Amino acid sequence: DIEQAHVTLGWRGLDQFSDDRFALALANQLIGGGWSSRLFQEIREKRGMSYTVYSAMGSYVDSGTFSIYAGTSRDRVDELCAVVDAEMADLAENGPGEREMEVARGGFEGGTVLALEDAGSRMAQIAANLLVRDRVVEVDEYLANVRNVSDDDVRRELASVLGGTQARSVVTPRGGFSLPPVADPDAAVRHGADALDLGRDDLTVLEQLALREPDALRRARPDDVAGRQRRDAGEEGDEGRDVEDEVRRTVVLAHL
Repeated sequence: DIEQAHVTLGWRGLDQFSDDRFALALANQLIGGGWSSRLFQEIREKRGMSYTVYSAMGSYVDSGTFSIYAGTSRDRVDELCAVVDAEMADLAENGPGEREMEVARGGFEGGTVLALEDAGSRMAQIAANLLVRDRVVEVDEYLANVRNVSDDDVRRELASVLGGTQARSVVTPRGGFSLPPVADPDAAVRHGADALDLGRDDLTVLEQLALREPDALRRARPDDVAGRQRRDAGEEGDEGRDVEDEVRRTVVLAHL
């Protein structure tokens, strides 16, 4: 069992060859890359909503990710998501301030250099460069590209990322919390705008999950699904309840 709600928001990011990856790296630093970041200051320091909150980016050969994580009490999930959305939107629309940009750039450069202090990290960085780019990118070259990023570059790139589809996952303690009902399951599947409701009578959580996330059924054991079918047919058995309890405890998905 877990004691708090774990919230993750994600967007499609940039691949390792995108010229805009340096701007997104600084955007990541501004949003949730350290103690001076917007989310750390607003969510943890000012509001006391979360002990751990951060953003992260991952870049691969042909794709990438941009994500935000925070842990909070389950009764503050909506508030936390609203604050994250507001901070992201503000930075994408108005860009960072001059001092804010200076602090973020300094933190990013310092973290990059410190991460390469030991021989193992340096060798791993060289090997990755050779595998992906067929050459070694020197630290000075990399940091020079970061220093060339402007406020407008950050604003533009973050706005581009936010313009894509957002995936949102919330994992809550046993019992969870009730999300808005799926009034029209077919429309929910088409538009991806509604979430699972743990209190519905006409559609069980498992049935909602089947409609919203067909692949999620593969996570359930075949005997559990069979047990649920037997229970629906009026036969005794706890296997079906085990599946629904597992869904309540560990899987509450909302693709918004």
